[in-house]
Amino acid sequence: MKQEAICFARSLLPLPVQVLVRFLKKGHGYFPNLIFPTTFNEKVLAKMVFDRSPLLATAADKLSARALIASKVGENYLPKVHAVWSSPASIDLSQIWGPVAIKANHGSGYVKLIPNPAAVNVEALRELAAGWFEINYGRTYGEWCYRDIKPRVFAEEMIGDGNADHLVDYKIFCFSGQPRFLKIIKGMKGAAKSYYADLQCRDLHISDGQQPLEAEYQQAPRNFDLMLELAARISSGFDMVRVDMYNLNGCIYVGELTNYPQAGIIPFRPTGADAELGRYWDRSTMKYLPFSRV
Repeated sequence: MKQEAICFARSLLPLPVQVLVRFLKKGHGYFPNLIFPTTFNEKVLAKMVFDRSPLLATAADKLSARALIASKVGENYLPKVHAVWSSPASIDLSQIWGPVAIKANHGSGYVKLIPNPAAVNVEALRELAAGWFEINYGRTYGEWCYRDIKPRVFAEEMIGDGNADHLVDYKIFCFSGQPRFLKIIKGMKGAAKSYYADLQCRDLHISDGQQPLEAEYQQAPRNFDLMLELAARISSGFDMVRVDMYNLNGCIYVGELTNYPQAGIIPFRPTGADAELGRYWDRSTMKYLPFSRV
């Protein structure tokens, strides 16, 4: 209840104040410059506060993003969707036979892996989804692009063997339709290991606090050039977007699009890494900044 009260109180703050509070709580020790941003995190926060392009909401909604991705690269790189429900009470797995991921479309982290739908307690699953539906992710966390998404829940083809710790996620950072660097991550949340890499998968020696990824994963997977090509096509029309992908023995899946990587609040190490990554993002492409036309 205490955490819910904190989230509610935070949701009442004006968006710029929400952004500043979250940034400072992460220990940055300085106020970010949102008017003339230079670091990567500052530019993410400025995008969050000033960019009101409808394209952001399309990309944030995990269902409408699929249509956007399909319009640019086709449906072959998307996991199949088996069912979409408008309310948690409507969830019905009786006609779903294979492993699926149950997801909500209106936020981040709303996912439940279901290796065997026949063995699931559907009522418990409905209760979980109902909790997702109670949260307006955009208002609670200050991420504008999620604010007006109509919540839905859907069953998507599961990628991999059902163990999230076995999946390797390739998060490709794209600027004005050009991939520039990526984060390769294995595992989920507290157990995640990762590293930041250039487009040859060479270590940039930049960290955001996660444990380093084992050396065996620090190499380009099969069809990596195709992954970069797809990311470039998908990211056209965005000044910055992260294209998240999976590669299972050369079989490529596009997972989702991310407008605000790590909400622009996670410190990078070493000192200067945030500014280094920020140089990939040309401020002149951020047409929504208050003085962009001056």
